[in-house]
This record gives sequence, C-alpha cells and structure tokens, in this order.
Amino acid sequence: VYYRLLYEWVRHVKPKNVVELGTFWAASAYHLAHACPESRVITIDIDPASKVKADALKLPNLTALTSDSVAAAELVKKDYSPIDVLFIDSEHSYKIAAGEWAAYRPLCRDGAVVFMDDIAMNPGMKQFWAEVKDPKVELHPLHVAGFGAAVKRGE
Repeated sequence: VYYRLLYEWVRHVKPKNVVELGTFWAASAYHLAHACPESRVITIDIDPASKVKADALKLPNLTALTSDSVAAAELVKKDYSPIDVLFIDSEHSYKIAAGEWAAYRPLCRDGAVVFMDDIAMNPGMKQFWAEVKDPKVELHPLHVAGFGAAVKRGE
C-alpha cells in the first residue's frame, strides 16, 4: 500500500530530487521515478543485484547505485541535493537507520518529507523512530512492520 503513497506524493509534489536508501526489488524506486518523469531519483543499495533490477526498469530519471548508503552521502550531496523526498528503507537496524538519518537529514531541504519503512519492526527501529525529533506521523496501516513520515524542520 505504501507504494501508492510514494507514487501519489511524488506525482503531486513534483520534487526535483528524490533519494531512496534500500532498493531491494526496485518496486518503490519504480513508483518514485514513474510518478514524475521530471524528478531525478537515485536509489542506493549495497547489493549489486538490486542495481540490476533497478536498471532493468529503464527509467531515464532513475539512477541506481551500488554502495553503502552512508558512504554514498557525499555523492548525493554533490549531485542530488537538496533532497526534496527521502525514503529510508535499507537495513532495518538502529545503527544503520540512525547513521542514514545523520548522513542524509542535513542534505534535505527544510520542508522535505522523509518516509521511513519498518519503524516498528524491532526494538532498534522503534528506538530510531522515537529519536526522530522533526514533526512526524505514524502510518502503520500502510505496512505490517510500521511506516512513518517526518517533515524536516530547520537544523
């Protein structure tokens, strides 16, 4: 169900730069890129097979990168910032999610929406979600392990 939310959000907002952390099967990357062909979408995953899946979509506005998500932040800063929409959906652990938040939140423009998957999956993800201080909303009906959105407000 959250694919529809991502699609509709991007279709209506028409963001310039969209960043997804965690490609997996590239389903969300497809929805993000297909929703607004004018948006530049980058999806990042450590697994090379995920890049193959994203590249197979052949969407001209979608770039897939094989990298550790935190390590890729410098490239994103250079080529895809400020970020208008960020989707955090990589490894569902406190350490990774908190590291991605620390690396990517500063790259988001004020007012950017950050979607986060699996925020209730385990104690670490619950802790991460609890530590997000920006205005946020839980949208748990969208995913069995929880789903949330935050709006970046200032530094």
